[in-house]
Amino acid sequence: MTTSQKLHLIFICYAKEDIEAVKELHKKLKQAGFNPWLDQIDILGGQNQNFVIRQTMKSTDFALICLSQASVRKRGYLNKEIKWALDRQDEMLEGDIFLIPVKLEECDLPDRISVFQYVDLFASDGFERLARAMKHQSGQAIDSDSEIIMPSGPNPFYYGGAVPTQLFCGRKEVLQAITARIGGPALQSVSIVGERRMGKSSLLVYVKNELVKRLPQNHNYLIIYIDLMKGFCHTRKGLMHALRRELTKAWREPWSKDGDGDLEVFDFAVEDLQDENIRLILCLDEVENLTKRPGEFDDLLEDLRANGQMGQIGMITASAQPLADLCNEHKLSSPFFNIFSQNWLGLLKADEWKSLVKNNMPVNQDDLLFIAEMVGGHPLFTQIAAFHLWEIKAKGAVDYDHLKSLLKQEITPHLKYLWQKLSSCEKMALRYYTGKSVGVPPRIILNQLSRRGILGKNQLFCQLFTELINEGVK
Repeated sequence: MTTSQKLHLIFICYAKEDIEAVKELHKKLKQAGFNPWLDQIDILGGQNQNFVIRQTMKSTDFALICLSQASVRKRGYLNKEIKWALDRQDEMLEGDIFLIPVKLEECDLPDRISVFQYVDLFASDGFERLARAMKHQSGQAIDSDSEIIMPSGPNPFYYGGAVPTQLFCGRKEVLQAITARIGGPALQSVSIVGERRMGKSSLLVYVKNELVKRLPQNHNYLIIYIDLMKGFCHTRKGLMHALRRELTKAWREPWSKDGDGDLEVFDFAVEDLQDENIRLILCLDEVENLTKRPGEFDDLLEDLRANGQMGQIGMITASAQPLADLCNEHKLSSPFFNIFSQNWLGLLKADEWKSLVKNNMPVNQDDLLFIAEMVGGHPLFTQIAAFHLWEIKAKGAVDYDHLKSLLKQEITPHLKYLWQKLSSCEKMALRYYTGKSVGVPPRIILNQLSRRGILGKNQLFCQLFTELINEGVK
């Protein structure tokens, strides 16, 4: 596949009563240089019709909803074809064109798609209007057949750790939950749970730098971010030294150096902040580093829980496992987890990662489709894909085979690590979706995998992971 060769796939939805008119539309689209797909023409003899249709739906660039007086009266037709097209449209940016109602004759437009501008195919300029709409969408960034626009300046994409604030995207629901807990009448705490490299650190850094702009202004907020992976945070004294340093930068020195490790001086500092109407928010990244050292941090965790329970501080923790599991696994005496609301961090939504890519690099629909298939909205993998795509575009035309080879080399170690951490039941469930296992997996396992961003809509989250499993990863 190259930028000059790939044609956008056009899926034609219709009722069987309109097959002759739809075949004529298919013919005209072919003659005009488009790539239409019609089941009556494009499914080969002996192929599983339902399977081929589902696979084509996943990769199509446009959905033409062909309407007539007969089709708008068909309940099954509307529920199946239109629902699928609307679901796909929801994954795109607001200005994107995907679903196009095409009237084969004068008829009413179904309410569910009445917000989309229709095309009267029977009008004298009907086909030209249809073609213009699809060409417009194909050329929103760069048309496949047009001159290639090369990016300039330094590569903006980044995947060395927490992304800079300007590259943070999405997470609207989680940010709303954090805002409600931190900015509500009573200060509360939030636990963020997600797989490794799912963007937890990026979220906490964004919260530290930007959350104040979202919060009610009836309080002052002091938000501190602490990376608990750092070696100096592996003892209570070291952690309190780091906390004292950050408080001194943002407020004033809360206690002397001799007080590092003394929980009493910390509690007094919290009370002083309250007296000044300042809400202290602690963003604790990699909180596993506290729970796995119960002998060192049990008392501190209990003190943090007590302050949090009384609304004297708010905490936002990030971990790969739920706090309750961590506390139970490491046999903490403190039920630290029981003051937190829990929010899972999964894959980015389509409009979220597309905005990230489009806002930082000239792209076309082929580029976006490639990224969607290869990395499926994974935050780290999207940054990696966009980084290499930017580098290739800066040199000229895009060779997608070469780009895939680069991504496979760089992303495969992450996928192998993810695979090794899965349970045998989870691995069996994923093999089911590659055809390597028999028996439908339990619903509870599928829900867990979906929540964690490992399983998409009835498929693995990205093509690279599917291929790795099919190759027999151990």
